[in-house]
Amino acid sequence: MSSKLRLPHVGQPDDLQAASRRVLTSAGLVGRLPTVLERALTPAPSEAEPPGGADAAIRFGALIEAAFLVAAADGYLSSREVDALADCLEGAGVEVDDEVLEGFIDQLADELEEEGVQGRITAIAGALDHAGQREALAFAALVGLSNGQLGVPEADRLLALGHAFGLDAQGVQEVIDRVASSLKSPA
Repeated sequence: MSSKLRLPHVGQPDDLQAASRRVLTSAGLVGRLPTVLERALTPAPSEAEPPGGADAAIRFGALIEAAFLVAAADGYLSSREVDALADCLEGAGVEVDDEVLEGFIDQLADELEEEGVQGRITAIAGALDHAGQREALAFAALVGLSNGQLGVPEADRLLALGHAFGLDAQGVQEVIDRVASSLKSPA
């Protein structure tokens, strides 16, 4: 699959949070994400619906899961990748509770093991509208590129997500190129 995509090398971003702000701004996520993400990452004090509504939490969960699936595409989620995910979220202005994020990642890993990659990709696609799917793909590409380059497993996973979102390889490549270009741009 990845032979259909160019694998950009952007170099290690000096300031991943600043780079994340650029990417998330270009994807239209800055300004909307902090409230949604903070609400979804903050444990609810009761069983009541979380502030911002269940839909916001579901959209956020799908966004994070898309990034998780790309980061874990090589079969392993390193502590560096988890840190990059947290940095990307913090770049959007979200305070990340490490324990909550790690618990969420553990839950995602369990769901991945139970349902498989395609099952989780289908769930993500079903949880998001068209705009949310593009945002999730951009955020997943950002996390995939956070170490400075996109590997074949990550590219394959982005392509699979893109296909589930109704994009062809060229559409996925456009998202990856936009993210890569934002990562290269000065703050």
